[in-house]
Amino acid sequence: MPLRAPHQGRRAAGGRSPVQYGPRIAAIIVYLYIGQFLSKNRTAQTLAELFGIPLSSGTVAALTARAAGKLDGFLQQVREHITASPVAGFDETGFRVQGTLHWVHCARTGKYTLLMVHTRRGKEAIEAMGVLPSFAGVAVHDAWAPYDICTGTDHQLCCAHALRELQAVTDLAPRANGAGPPRPPKHSPRCKDWPPRRPSRAGTPWTRPR
Repeated sequence: MPLRAPHQGRRAAGGRSPVQYGPRIAAIIVYLYIGQFLSKNRTAQTLAELFGIPLSSGTVAALTARAAGKLDGFLQQVREHITASPVAGFDETGFRVQGTLHWVHCARTGKYTLLMVHTRRGKEAIEAMGVLPSFAGVAVHDAWAPYDICTGTDHQLCCAHALRELQAVTDLAPRANGAGPPRPPKHSPRCKDWPPRRPSRAGTPWTRPR
């Protein structure tokens, strides 16, 4: 057994190199970068200003990638919890990956959120996410057609889209004198959307039984 110099202490738990950031700093970095959507540079700047810990944007990226590599079991647990929930929300939005359009798919409850980036937006991505194909509760979404492939699920239009549909019905309803809907005031935020668009799924019930 090699001799230890008198001034050399024992390595802290989790330490694998002479100099490295501990688990609490790593957790703060991941929280700011991923949870609060700060850029890598702003995350590094925040750590330097709040804690006096200078680090580079590359370190932020490296620690985040290391944390992501340990989430396999956790992601499966989140997927199972959402699948077993009585109600869950689903959505998707465009996202650029190295200049190419991808899609961020989201499944969430009041406690759990699962995000997945996929090259496709429809059925292929929904199946790859692994929630809706086995989901038996009420799926709240924007009534986008691919969600209807899950026939064992009750579907409900989300409140934000329900309000949009009601606003569209109001805009399209004829006035009392039969002259059609009034044009919004010139400086109204809705003026740029004139003429009003017809509801995308007019007449579709907000909740569709199985």
